[in-house]
Amino acid sequence: MPSALAECRVIERRPAPGDIHPISGRQMRRIVQGIRKRYIYGLVAIELRARPNTAIGCPYGEYLNDEKKIRLFSVPFPEWRFERECNTGLFESHGATIQKEGKTIVVKWSELVDVAYFIYEVFLHELGHHFHNQYRAKRPHPRTPAAKESSADRISDVLARFPAFQGWHQE
Repeated sequence: MPSALAECRVIERRPAPGDIHPISGRQMRRIVQGIRKRYIYGLVAIELRARPNTAIGCPYGEYLNDEKKIRLFSVPFPEWRFERECNTGLFESHGATIQKEGKTIVVKWSELVDVAYFIYEVFLHELGHHFHNQYRAKRPHPRTPAAKESSADRISDVLARFPAFQGWHQE
């Protein structure tokens, strides 16, 4: 029987100019090996690609149900600039420092591992969407956007307990 990893391809595309993929394709393959197969089952691909527009985090990642694919978008390092209000507490909880320059919010990351862990949690959230869609015949499918996000958050909380992120950076 083929493994879930063999069925799920990791595709690494060039990041946007000035951006990076905090977790490389090789590192993502290592992470996927540490996740229980039932959560990865049916996932066709994880694609690391350039962000779709100039705004950071619009989105950080997405799950494409029709294609059974997770996309994670590139981000700049070590500094993010936001011209709009954003949830800075989330960044601070991941080790970033926040500064205000007029109306601009500047998020500074001192360590690549902090950005990588943030993107890892985005990945787990998107994997939560996949898991719920994969097994929707067994579980009631959330009807509202808020219920779908809440369901993905609950599943990502379960996934975060697994040690998949440990050793991600070892080559």
